[in-house]
Amino acid sequence: MMTERLIGSSVDLIVLAALAWGALRLLRPRSPRLVALLWLLVMVRPLVGLAVGPAVLLDLPAVSLGTDELYEKKEEIEILRPPGKAALTTSSQAVEPRTLAATAGWLWAAGLATLVLIAAVDRVRLRRLLQTSAPAPAALRHRLAAVARRAEINRDLPELLVTRSLESPALAGSWKPAILVPAWLAEEGSAEQLDWALGHELKHWQAKDHLAGIVRQLFQTVFFFHPVAWWVGRRWEEAAELACDRALVSSEEEAASYAERLYEMLSRARGKQRMAVAGGLFATRTQIGRRIAALLHGPVSGPSRLGLGSVTALGFLALLSLAVGAGCGTHHTGRTKANLEISGPEGRFDLKAEGRFVLARNYEDVQSLAPGSHMVLRENGDETVRMEITAGPDGEVRHVFTVDGEERPYDWQGRVWMAKTLPRFAQFLDPRSELRAIRPITRAWRRLESRAERLLR
Repeated sequence: MMTERLIGSSVDLIVLAALAWGALRLLRPRSPRLVALLWLLVMVRPLVGLAVGPAVLLDLPAVSLGTDELYEKKEEIEILRPPGKAALTTSSQAVEPRTLAATAGWLWAAGLATLVLIAAVDRVRLRRLLQTSAPAPAALRHRLAAVARRAEINRDLPELLVTRSLESPALAGSWKPAILVPAWLAEEGSAEQLDWALGHELKHWQAKDHLAGIVRQLFQTVFFFHPVAWWVGRRWEEAAELACDRALVSSEEEAASYAERLYEMLSRARGKQRMAVAGGLFATRTQIGRRIAALLHGPVSGPSRLGLGSVTALGFLALLSLAVGAGCGTHHTGRTKANLEISGPEGRFDLKAEGRFVLARNYEDVQSLAPGSHMVLRENGDETVRMEITAGPDGEVRHVFTVDGEERPYDWQGRVWMAKTLPRFAQFLDPRSELRAIRPITRAWRRLESRAERLLR
């Protein structure tokens, strides 16, 4: 089940990244913050799909993936011999690549465990970096407060530290981030350089980019095998950096002055000590170069803040992307315990089922079932037709087909009856097309209706 969800979420990631890239190329939005939020949505959607699945499932072409818990499907075919010779029974097995699915799952789990261990080491390094950093002097703290007032930030500011382990300013930490200023900048930097650097990190903090950084790290850890995941993470970081720069400048003159100060910092930082860990926003020299280019070419062409239309459109895209996703493989019904009856012009149909089943793509049969599971289908019409499905001792899906109490071979007639009958109950066994957010409401409504009916009797 997890392997199939991982495949579906990986497909979602490719589709969403392609759509986001195409939309950005076509529409060319002027707000870098809108671009950053769009890439953040691309990262969030596969994680949600992997955790809970989409509300509406768009199936991919059938891909057969089994699990170790499920039996294989085998069909018994009776071959009649000429009179006087014994009947011969053989089996044709619909083989599922269980070994491939299990191997892929174990490889993913091993890679995930490795990256989780690396992330834990990174957290220790970050904690040591914060512990070994010195509190900023009073003059630098007053300058941070002045920058915050000019940016209209009126809440408690993050901690300000000075470190000799970094070459450029950074916002480090996840839940309670701190602004780290390199010692060379605090001691030798000009007032203008310090103001621009502190303002940039404050904008990261104000926009909650440190929390988005947690999402990016989780996203790239889970989808470590996916090249698109690393590409999307870089696109988000670039857009977030440009958004913070855009929020600081209000004219081309300010943008040119800011770009000049960044270039000076880039020149002074060359040869300084470098350290980067996953739990923070650490600007690289390449990113600083791109920021300088963006400040010099159309620096104030777009809005510094998101408008109502942009927020509304992004919210609609978020709801749509979180509701719809790709599915893959056979259709698991989960743990089922059902006692259902349907009546209509063609007769009365009953189903009793308990256990875990995987239905074929078009619901025409049971593809596989877990040990101990069983299902009984029955039609009460002109004839009483009964189909019992259990797991045999050798791992086969066993069909016992009877008509008016007489057992018959599970041949084409049995398959036709099964393909006609089982889909009647598919919506109860595998309600994939329903919006999951609505299902609890409908269940509560049905309970309320049943109570009302009892009161009115």
